Amino acid sequence: MTIVLEACLDQAVIVSFEAECDVSTVVGDPVIFSTIVDGKVDSLPNNSYGGSLVVGLVVSKPSPVICSVATMGILTDITSGLVRGKPVWVSPTGGLTTTKPATGDLQVLGNAISPTSVAVNIEMRKVKQTP
Repeated sequence: MTIVLEACLDQAVIVSFEAECDVSTVVGDPVIFSTIVDGKVDSLPNNSYGGSLVVGLVVSKPSPVICSVATMGILTDITSGLVRGKPVWVSPTGGLTTTKPATGDLQVLGNAISPTSVAVNIEMRKVKQTP
């Protein structure tokens, strides 16, 4: 696994790594490390974390089974429907949302800086909600 630090004078810094992923994984997906295959990441269907933490957001797919996963930085045009200035969570369907989920585990993935962009800063802890 290679950690990549991208920096340009006119752009924000993005910290990312490449990993194997499923063909169905898309740009913007929050991902966890696979519990079955070393060096692979898995999407979160239906906010199903298991015992894992989200490690990043898919920022690109250089091939159908390789993902570039951002762990920190400004990601633009990665999603839609976010509320600027609000924390970004994993939605009940496994996507990104600024609406705090009512149930399940909570993990802040960053802050919305526009309806389509996120300042990624993954909290490496989850909070268990009680109903």
